Amino acid sequence: MRFSNSEYELNSIENQLKNLISNYTTGFCYSIKYGDFYYVEEYLYPGSSLYNEQLKYIQNTHDSGIRESIMSYSLESYTISDDNKSGTITTTEVYKITQNGNSSIKTFKYLYGFKYNEVRGYQLTTIKALK
Repeated sequence: MRFSNSEYELNSIENQLKNLISNYTTGFCYSIKYGDFYYVEEYLYPGSSLYNEQLKYIQNTHDSGIRESIMSYSLESYTISDDNKSGTITTTEVYKITQNGNSSIKTFKYLYGFKYNEVRGYQLTTIKALK
């Protein structure tokens, strides 16, 4: 079976988006644990609303003593522009959240926006919680 170039390109993009979400969720948890934006920065588009929101959220969450661990994630769906430079990703993410020695498991569904950065590849730009 032979794949056309467009099928190969879409499979490659899907793998890049899966890696982006995997790396982002892991980096996000490390950033909160250590209070260091460095671990998540490369997965966020510079100057985007998500970049600026996470810069504040990570430090505030760390300072509050809250820790988050990614338990699992699933890339449910994605859209991509005709030029493959932007789109959206829908995920389900399960986190273990610990504060003051008490832990709970929480599931979140998010819609992320993303853009292509010539230096870093795909990066997240926005986040919206879904019901």
